[in-house]
Amino acid sequence: MILYNIGYYGKTHPSIKQSNILYIMDKLFLPVKLYRKKALRAAMSLAALLLAFPVAAIAQTTVRVNNISFTLYPETGTAEVAEPTEDEGEYRASVKIPSSVSYGGQSYDVTGIGDDAFSFCQNLTLVMVPTSVTRIGDRAFMGCTKLNAVQFTNPQYEEIGDYAFSGCETLSIITLPSTLKTIGDGAFHSCTSLKTLVIPESVTSIGRYAFMRCTGLGSVNMSNYQGDIPEGIFNQCTNLSILRTNEAYRSVGHAAFFGCDRFSNMGYSEECRTIGACAFMACTSMYSIQLSPKIREIGHDAFAYCGNMGGYDLPDSLQYIGDRAFRGNTSLTEITMSDSVKYVGDEAFRDNTSLTDIALSDSIDFIGDYTFAGCTSLKDFDIPDNVTSIGEGAFQGCTGGLTGFDIPGSVTEIGAYAFADCDKIGYITLPETITSIGEDAFNGSSINKVFAGWEDPIYIEPNTFSRVDTMYVPTGSSINYRFNPDNPGWRVAKYYSSTENPVGIEGIEAEAKEEDGAYYNLEGIRVENPSEGIYIHNGKKVLIRRK
Repeated sequence: MILYNIGYYGKTHPSIKQSNILYIMDKLFLPVKLYRKKALRAAMSLAALLLAFPVAAIAQTTVRVNNISFTLYPETGTAEVAEPTEDEGEYRASVKIPSSVSYGGQSYDVTGIGDDAFSFCQNLTLVMVPTSVTRIGDRAFMGCTKLNAVQFTNPQYEEIGDYAFSGCETLSIITLPSTLKTIGDGAFHSCTSLKTLVIPESVTSIGRYAFMRCTGLGSVNMSNYQGDIPEGIFNQCTNLSILRTNEAYRSVGHAAFFGCDRFSNMGYSEECRTIGACAFMACTSMYSIQLSPKIREIGHDAFAYCGNMGGYDLPDSLQYIGDRAFRGNTSLTEITMSDSVKYVGDEAFRDNTSLTDIALSDSIDFIGDYTFAGCTSLKDFDIPDNVTSIGEGAFQGCTGGLTGFDIPGSVTEIGAYAFADCDKIGYITLPETITSIGEDAFNGSSINKVFAGWEDPIYIEPNTFSRVDTMYVPTGSSINYRFNPDNPGWRVAKYYSSTENPVGIEGIEAEAKEEDGAYYNLEGIRVENPSEGIYIHNGKKVLIRRK
């Protein structure tokens, strides 16, 4: 059995429910070439048990009339085309469905093509459908790999069921009438010959993954459709380049455009609140998207690997940025983020190799694992004062413009590899509030000055630092850093300079060889434009007065 993934990457999105028919069919029995009828029936039986929907008993009879099987409903005087039995064999070549049939002295109007009616009739090429048909049932034509056309006489149907045309690889044209109301889950899944599509205004519901893997689909007009963009609707439609949408959709569903590598631009909606997980993942040609001023959530992997994005101004309404949301956007240059953002997930901006500037929200309280790892062009970066933890590998491999870090006093934890291999960082300030520093946190970095705030330093692994020149420590505590055999991670510096203030660098000795000409306040924080006051400059206290 072959299993495949439709864009789920890493963590499972909360919208995925394993107790539904779509999950069972999509995960266990697709692609359609692998279907067998017995397996399908088993899947549906399992789904029925899981869903446990009550089914009302309906008096009905299945009969064969003119080589077509029908399910008759005497109480309503209607009939639907039925799936033939194994003895009757599958439908072949072309089939013309009558508008009515007679049986047992009673006439029945043919109003539907029932569930599984033509499923896996792999030699079926043409079906002619009368005006009387208002329903195309679940899996009605599923797996009909040679079906070229379904011809309707003045089509009036209202419903296309789940997976109705799934796997109809040669179906190139389908008429969606103005009477159509619902398109089911996976209705046209893997209809690889469909080229264009117009969704009529009458449609009120489009199911999940309705046009997934329609790899020939290049143009879609759904501007008259007033609903939201459904989950997975155009997932892996690799030829889709033109899409017209309405201007009022409130959400873009999970994996809606996943893998649409020719898709370049998304229609704007001022009402959009949510962009779902993996919504535009791997849309490698996408160059821009205008985010709604009401947007609240960008799900995990939403814009991952959209390699042509240039920059984002994130609206003030945005609160949540999921894991890997912008990972691998190699053309993304800058991000501006308001204080409304309360959560930025792990790896959110990982491997954004052109990213130079980002202003983080002051409302976030942690920097996640590998959030900026591999951002090789990132310049000096301010850590917000509310941040309490810096995750594993948060800035690993930021080899570009990062020259120094003043860790705020709010931080209590620095994860393993957090600043590893940052070969331009010259200094880092570590406040005494920090209670844990992970292994290799600064290993491979060019840090030559460390300002440490502990009188008795916390334990660190021997490989935490690699090439420190001077360690600035509170007055009288140098011995705790240089000679403690139980804490060897601090014994890497050439010089250990004492300070009078255990929380800063007041009183730095001249032997520290501070040669960069920078100014530091008495708490050890670098000051770019010092005003009046006392500072540390070139290893000495200096007083600046303004005339």
